[in-house]
Amino acid sequence: MKRLFIIAAIILMSGMACISQKAEVLYFKAELACCRARACDMLQNDIKAMVESNFEESEVLFKEVRLSNPDNAELVEKFDARSQTVVIVKNGDVENFVDISAESRTYLRTRNREEFENNLIAILNKN
Repeated sequence: MKRLFIIAAIILMSGMACISQKAEVLYFKAELACCRARACDMLQNDIKAMVESNFEESEVLFKEVRLSNPDNAELVEKFDARSQTVVIVKNGDVENFVDISAESRTYLRTRNREEFENNLIAILNKN
C-alpha cells in the first residue's frame, strides 16, 4: 500500500511539473562541417542563454534536438525540421507552436541580440 501511494505521488508531481511548464524551445541540430557548425553552435548557445537568463527552467525549457537521432524522428517530421530550425512549443489545453527559424536566421546575419531577445521573450510570454 505504501509503495502504491509513493508511486501515485511521483506520477502526480511529474504531471504537475508538465502542467506548470509554460513552453519549450526546441533547437534542431545536425552534424555539420566545422565552419557551419561554429555558426550553429553560436546560435544555439545564444538562444539557450537568452532563455535561461529570462525564464526559470520550470517555466521555459531549452532542448537540443539532434536530427540524426532516430528517437527524434517524430519531432523532426512534425515540425518539418532542418538544421537550425527553432520552434517554440507552448503547453496548454491544445499544443501549439511557433517556428522562429526565420527570426533566428535574421539574427545570425544582423547580430542584433537585443531585438532578437525581445522578440523571443515576447513570443514566450504571449498566451
